[in-house]
Parts: sequence; structure tokens; C-alpha cells
Amino acid sequence: MQDKYTIRDFLVYFITGLYLLLTTLYCYKGALLNFLSISPSNVKDYSAIIIFFMLPGLYILGHAVHGVDLIIFKIGNFLLDFKKKHVQTLSKYCLLKIIHFLCVVVTGNRIAGILNSKNITSHIFWKMLSRLQYEGKSEKAEYWVLMADLFKGLTQISFWWSIYYLKSSKAEFTISIVLTVLFWFRGRHMATNFVSTVNNTYEVRNEQPVAV
Repeated sequence: MQDKYTIRDFLVYFITGLYLLLTTLYCYKGALLNFLSISPSNVKDYSAIIIFFMLPGLYILGHAVHGVDLIIFKIGNFLLDFKKKHVQTLSKYCLLKIIHFLCVVVTGNRIAGILNSKNITSHIFWKMLSRLQYEGKSEKAEYWVLMADLFKGLTQISFWWSIYYLKSSKAEFTISIVLTVLFWFRGRHMATNFVSTVNNTYEVRNEQPVAV
């Protein structure tokens, strides 16, 4: 179990923090080095020390990104509940399609969004997963959820950079938008595979052996 959490931390939080650092260096390399009072020669001379402090720093940075992602997820849930409660009112003012689009964008690459699109009751699904975890039959599903979490973070970072580059650079804006879309669909694919794997594993678990 400890090894699984170590892999999760590295893949999800560290790589997310690293991606944010690399994209920030691309845009603000000189300003960032000046802020940290580091010259290019210092980076070479003290590379071991910098790496030593960078590892936990990127880990914490990754947590910060996913913390913001959690807030966005809460907003998506609010929009989803709002849409369900006010369908007639939203349709009257031609806002239903707009709210639906926002819900898809915010929750479509998440496990909760996949469950909602497949009309799967959330608490029943997570209870199924808990039973599989208790029986040690959830290893395949854990890979998909790791990748889904990772791509959520990458999607968010790319999206915010696309907004930043909206007026300043068409090339960087285009690249950021393309990465956002690619990461979003990749995250949706991972989340869909996670849900399907849990459902399929649970169904196989409940199948009775055929008597010969």
C-alpha cells in the first residue's frame, strides 16, 4: 500500500508541479531566476542542492494545482445541480445549452462526470470499488485513476496558459489550446476506462462458475 501511494504522489503531484515549472520557465525564465536570486552559473554549480529542494517543492506545487482543480470541480457540481433544478427556467431563456456545455467542459474529463453521463449512482459505484479494494482486486483500476488525476492537472495548467497567451501570442495560445484539448480528452479516456474497469471487474467477481 505504501508503494502505491508513493507512485501516486510522484506521477500525479510531482509531474504536475514539474509541468507547471517548465511552462513558467518558458515564459518567465529570467524573471524567475532573478526573483530566486539564481544565476545560470549558480544553477550549474549548485545543481545537487537545487534538485534536493526542487523535489519537495514541485510536490507541494502539484498539490496546489490540484487544490485549485478541486475548487473547479465544486463549481462544476454546482452548475450540474443548478441545471437539474432549473431546466425549465434555463430553457426559457436559452441558457440550458450553455450551462450544459460548461458542465461537460468542467466535469466531462472527471470520474464524477463519467458516472453522471452513464447514469451510474455515485455512492453505489464507490461502494463497489471499496469492496474490490478490500478483496485486492482493484489494481487495474488504480492505474486508470492515477492517469485521470494526472491529466486533470495538466489540462488545468494548459488552460490557464491559453488564457494568458490569448492577447500576447497567437502561437503560444494555439499550442496551449491544443494541449488543453488533448489533455482533456486523454483524461476523459482514462476516467472512462477507470469506471469501465471497476464495473467489469465487479461483474466478473459476481459471476458464478459454470458447472461442467
